[in-house]
Amino acid sequence: MTICDWDILLEGMEWKSVKDMTKKPGPKDALHNVIVAYQLYLSEVSNQLRKTGLTLRHQMLDGVKYTLQ
Repeated sequence: MTICDWDILLEGMEWKSVKDMTKKPGPKDALHNVIVAYQLYLSEVSNQLRKTGLTLRHQMLDGVKYTLQ
């Protein structure tokens, strides 16, 4: 926490409040809808990539080179 300066950001907050912020949102929370929509979007993109074969592996085989620095 100190590496990221979270200790400073959380100063004065009750630990129960911090713990409550880390809970997974339930179906009644607005954030839940955002998470579900994002998961559906990623699932659809993944399915499209799988169907068309546009994966990183295919790109590498087709000559796209990646170098580590």
